[in-house]
Amino acid sequence: MTKETIAIAALGLSLIAAVFGFGVRLGTLTERVEQQNRQLELLNSEVRAINNGFINWTMRHTEPPR
Repeated sequence: MTKETIAIAALGLSLIAAVFGFGVRLGTLTERVEQQNRQLELLNSEVRAINNGFINWTMRHTEPPR
């Protein structure tokens, strides 16, 4: 094999490794985003529950109009 053929093969392998590494990195980031979305949904439901509880509490403690 000539030097040029070896260089082209090495370049091809490094390109394949870079694409694979980028894919793994992208998969990891996608997984993190999904986890954070789930956490945000849970926090959002907790805030809604607290807000509804506060609204109900204030409705019970208001004076009726005279």
